[in-house]
Amino acid sequence: MVVRGWARHAAVDWNGRTAPHAVRAPIRNLRELLWEESLADGNTEERFGAWARGDRRDVRFEADTRIAAEMRGGFVPDYNNLDLHVIQGEAEAAEVDHPGRAEAIYMGLTESLGVHYNMMDDSSGDLWPLFEECVEATGRCIRRQDLTAEDRRWRIEYLAGWSLVVFSDFMKCYERELEGLCAGGDDLNTWIRVLEAEAAGGEDRGCYWAASMREIRRARDRVLESLGKAGEATPAP
Repeated sequence: MVVRGWARHAAVDWNGRTAPHAVRAPIRNLRELLWEESLADGNTEERFGAWARGDRRDVRFEADTRIAAEMRGGFVPDYNNLDLHVIQGEAEAAEVDHPGRAEAIYMGLTESLGVHYNMMDDSSGDLWPLFEECVEATGRCIRRQDLTAEDRRWRIEYLAGWSLVVFSDFMKCYERELEGLCAGGDDLNTWIRVLEAEAAGGEDRGCYWAASMREIRRARDRVLESLGKAGEATPAP
């Protein structure tokens, strides 16, 4: 893979991280992961910079270091030493008393795994259920919090947005959680607006591993149908 842009020069001060689950990994491998993440998330450079400087913790990059440590020629073979369950375990321990903290951990883990699953050999069948469990747990943590309308809207936008940039077959995991979270027309309209914005774009989305434009438009139509059944008006263009 040819790494372009800012990711070509990304660096980490390995001694200065507040990153409980990070491991020292070849920087070349990590840069490949960051380049792909920049295609999925326009905030990657800013987020990574803050993490790499030690300004804040970011679980996505902790997971990235574990994936990067196992990469061989841009691919993670099966029967390796990749362990992402240790990150899941921290989130599980925090769910009941600190659902917000657990939610952030689950989000970071699913962001990393969801974007990079395409380059992993998961013949052992370990990573797919891990991803599903973490997305489901994210929804569980959201429901455990007393959120304002604005915070709730952000989470619907988050889940809807990430459903479009992770490995294509993972889109349905997010949709299941969104169906449970969207309680009425306002929630469904928020979801639709995310889908509409993506559907209005060109066919070349950059994230070659993610849902196709055809799948995105089908998802939009399904949500529109749900909105119609709820007797709500469709969002203004």
